[in-house]
Amino acid sequence: MATPPKKINSDPGFIAVSFEFCKKISHSVIFFASLFSVSTAHSTEIIATIPPLAGLVHMLDKESQVTCLLPAGSDPHHFQLSPRQIEKLKHVSLLIRTSKDDYAWLKLSSETPVIDLWPDQDHAWLNPEHVAIILPRLAERLITVSPEKKAQILENLKSAQKKVASIKLRLTKALAPLKTKGIVIQHPSWRGLFKQLDIPILTTLESNHHGHEHGPRHLEKALNILKENPDAMLIGDLQHSNRSLQWLSKHSNHETGKKEILYLDALGSCDHDWATLMEQNISRVKNQ
Repeated sequence: MATPPKKINSDPGFIAVSFEFCKKISHSVIFFASLFSVSTAHSTEIIATIPPLAGLVHMLDKESQVTCLLPAGSDPHHFQLSPRQIEKLKHVSLLIRTSKDDYAWLKLSSETPVIDLWPDQDHAWLNPEHVAIILPRLAERLITVSPEKKAQILENLKSAQKKVASIKLRLTKALAPLKTKGIVIQHPSWRGLFKQLDIPILTTLESNHHGHEHGPRHLEKALNILKENPDAMLIGDLQHSNRSLQWLSKHSNHETGKKEILYLDALGSCDHDWATLMEQNISRVKNQ
């Protein structure tokens, strides 16, 4: 004997309750789906060891979220990774480093996806020529991480190369007067660029071991050099110790008081692109 079909409950109250229940279920599905989509959208994480490397990424992918291992205002020569940062490196999509500068404090797992921009040159990001050479390689790696952004990254690369060329010309022009004056520097961060531009470096107040200042005997020699070259410019580095340079400034000219120091910024901020960092330094040179 066939089973009679069940009668559908047509009670208005039952229908209303069922409708509300379905509505809640659908909202829940949408909510969890949105969580999943947000998680997926932000699953690509890029980490840079120092701010100027993040600045290069910003020029190529303006929407990327880049984390810097080196906190703002920290001296890279006295920095150590925290346990949390070490753990974070195990799950990163791409780490951007310059091992000639961050070798002392960055120990990497062989599984960490990494691009080493300048393994053989220190502070290379301060030279526009080096930046122009490395940008296409960085763009290629960013496309590998986010292939859906390929067209935009390649378009941004063209724009970035034009900015780099313009900055090179204006930076060269701004620094040109130093060719006849010579300079005394505390930290060798800008040394490569100054040498390329034929700007005489009369002396450096730190040894090649970054962050290690020379002793009193070297300071006395530097003071004599400065007295022999009274027009020389003292160049310090923001976000870095300038104690020796400040001592030299104080004792170099007893008649007119302290000799002025031109402070340049080699690191910048993790939030700003590389062009902004260099524009700010050009302004500092012009306003000196």
